[in-house]
Amino acid sequence: MSSSSNGTAQQPGPSTGTAVPAAAGNSPLTHRACAEHSEDKDAAADIIGQGPRCIPSSNSRDCSPSSGSGSSIYDLMSPRRRHSTLLVAAFASMLVPFSDTVYLPALQVIQADLATSPQLVAASVSIYMVLAGLASLVWGPASDRYGRRVVYVLSAVAFLGATFGCIFAPSASALVAFRALQGAGVAAFMTNGNGVIADIYPPSQRGAASGAFMVPLLIGPVIGPLLGGGLSGAFGWRSTFMALAAYGALAAALILACVPETHQYFVLRRLAQRKPAAAQAVKEREAIEAEPPVLHAPWVPLKYLFEPAICPHAVLAFVTFGTNFAALTESPGALVLPPYSLTPVLIGVTFLADGISGLIGSPIGGWVSDRAAARHPGVPEARLLLNTQCTLAAMPAGLLLYGWALQRGAHLALVVLGQVLIGWACAVCLAGVFGFLTTMKQTAAAAAAAMVQTLMFVSAGILIIVSAVVTRAIGYGAWFSVLGVLQLLASAAAYAQIVRRLRAHAASAGDSSSRRCVDAESPPSPGVHSVTA
Repeated sequence: MSSSSNGTAQQPGPSTGTAVPAAAGNSPLTHRACAEHSEDKDAAADIIGQGPRCIPSSNSRDCSPSSGSGSSIYDLMSPRRRHSTLLVAAFASMLVPFSDTVYLPALQVIQADLATSPQLVAASVSIYMVLAGLASLVWGPASDRYGRRVVYVLSAVAFLGATFGCIFAPSASALVAFRALQGAGVAAFMTNGNGVIADIYPPSQRGAASGAFMVPLLIGPVIGPLLGGGLSGAFGWRSTFMALAAYGALAAALILACVPETHQYFVLRRLAQRKPAAAQAVKEREAIEAEPPVLHAPWVPLKYLFEPAICPHAVLAFVTFGTNFAALTESPGALVLPPYSLTPVLIGVTFLADGISGLIGSPIGGWVSDRAAARHPGVPEARLLLNTQCTLAAMPAGLLLYGWALQRGAHLALVVLGQVLIGWACAVCLAGVFGFLTTMKQTAAAAAAAMVQTLMFVSAGILIIVSAVVTRAIGYGAWFSVLGVLQLLASAAAYAQIVRRLRAHAASAGDSSSRRCVDAESPPSPGVHSVTA
């Protein structure tokens, strides 16, 4: 047998022709392989846009090559860069609710300044919400087809142009038109952000990332009136749109500077052009290449709503979001009247309760979602088990408490407590739903998020208008009781679907286990005995 058969490389001795074993890991071949591996990782780091020339594995922070047959597409970005990208995407997404609420304190001033009707001024609020939802059906498929950065740039240009139109709007009709364009432009920031999360965070971390991303969406409606009231009081209502222009320009600059192209297909393609060996080593390569990006028609994302696994949770998301916004917009009109008689400043302070509850609820919602997914890996819907339980318990109770406290003129603390329950339940629900959607539709994450975002904002826009009319007719208590029943039905339907899937999975696993036990305990056939004998 040759000397190499023991698996140890041999080197010639320094003075004789005899061979001596080489130290493990010190052969020229090993050095060359390690160098090539390091170069491939450095190339991947350059392609994804990292600063450090290092691609840590998901369980390591050093720069040493990780063991295993290949690296994951999610390891091409360092944890620090991943989190900074999420932070910028979340900062940009806060423009969506911030733009809707920043000028709410100035609605009466706008009505007087432009000599128009209150209905037309109110239309500038609802048209923004509706267009922000509908435009998502365009931005989502475009992001999945052409990449994240190009959509970010186009949407930023559209938003800034429409915002300058609002600043110089000569009439209420012009303001409504520019508000519609503003909503259509800003919609991409939220839709695209969900696509970025799906690109850079593995499913095991998707819930926590979605929870962090949802925080600005829920605190934006709170910060908007606080800042807008001060600006409009000091500098006039047009200053609120100047603030939006500054915010939009800053968000666009941060995106260009800090957010690389994250679309997995394009990242893998550029990596293959630079270092084919590194691209071949990506574990998800075949799955990514099997579904090249295509441009879907705007109505295609709506088809996801009719998938049995998605439908009840999408419905729960837009019902929860819509009722939350209905409660937010009804609060100022109720609290300015006796027995509360709050000033606009104090009304803005009460909004902090909803914002703080959202700030707490979003991370909790992401965490419990990831925890449930880890406990039930075979059932994707199980990711939403704890989120749906929280929504089922808190949201109907919060709506009932909030509505009847306003109706009866109860202590302000009860009204605020109702807002806290509503805001917290909404945050927990949305963090789980968006993490679930991007996991179910990995290659169409932005389009799937667009479907829910469309329904969320359209439902919110409709409920804002309906609530303003119905509460005058039947009162706050009766109307929010109706919304509470609607919320209870949506939550119960989503929860029942999860329980059915868990039971079906458990039954399937039990049948498989029983079959394995029967096969193991069955005696061998006579033919086998004769052969072994």
